[in-house]
Amino acid sequence: MKKSLLVLSLLVLIIPAFAQKYTITPLPYKEDAKFTNVQDLTDQFDYALLKTDPRTDRTNKVFHYIKSNQDGSNAADIWVFYPNPYRSESFKIYQQTKDDFDLVCADYDSNFQAHQMIGYLINKKYKRTENAVSQLDDNIIHLSVGNKKKDDVVNGIIPSYNLNFDFTDLNSMIPFLKNKEADFTFGFNNLYVPSKAVIAKSSVGLIGKVEMYVGKTVCRYTGKVTYKNRECFVYDIIVEGYENLSGKIYVDTSDYTVVEINTEHCGNPLFNSFKFTLVEEFSLTPEEWQNFWQEKIKNHSKK
Repeated sequence: MKKSLLVLSLLVLIIPAFAQKYTITPLPYKEDAKFTNVQDLTDQFDYALLKTDPRTDRTNKVFHYIKSNQDGSNAADIWVFYPNPYRSESFKIYQQTKDDFDLVCADYDSNFQAHQMIGYLINKKYKRTENAVSQLDDNIIHLSVGNKKKDDVVNGIIPSYNLNFDFTDLNSMIPFLKNKEADFTFGFNNLYVPSKAVIAKSSVGLIGKVEMYVGKTVCRYTGKVTYKNRECFVYDIIVEGYENLSGKIYVDTSDYTVVEINTEHCGNPLFNSFKFTLVEEFSLTPEEWQNFWQEKIKNHSKK
């Protein structure tokens, strides 16, 4: 169980063996989002803000979050490090495990989405094992998991972001929104968990797809509020591929830090909802960052 929790926390790690071991709860979205033309919505963002607004540059910054269900259960510590504005490295520790840890490295492109993500499992001796790779070619994501499974996902909107990546890709691009006091739109990707009818037709149930494009997502700007002692921009999350589910994003107005994302959507079937809450932020060099997560492994393994 411990191993499976960690494996599922990477980008695309539902595999046939998992289907045989656990009861799969279908996620509440349509089988496939339908679209006729790919929408390019990259003009909502602009990397030129790095030159005009220093608050957009997260170089050498670390953001510590707690990911959990909305009730706080199934919690994990996540530290997101930016060696430069175009790369994030997310290190994750599930609080109930001691032996395995996750590191997901993402590189962002001119379309304001990750053109490559590599997920590693790390053991308590700091050895990395590449476990999942996602590469973007135009609007198609090519996925591989442990060299055993491959999948292609066609996005209906550029950029598209992944909830099972803890929305770190969305989090990383929010500083580059041209107008933070307006609605913005992106594509929504998530793990593929088939319907009960699809599962019933297969003894394994999860053969065929790893990830799916869920549909268009609108973050509707609702104004500013004081939240967790910070003035925040607030957005309601509306996903066309989900029914009667909602969420919110809180972004600090002073430095564009994502203070919290909470939704009724779940990133994988081991969660019933999603809550991503900021704990602290600080600065490290790349060398200090590597020493930092190694020390976290060392201390956590002693518990």
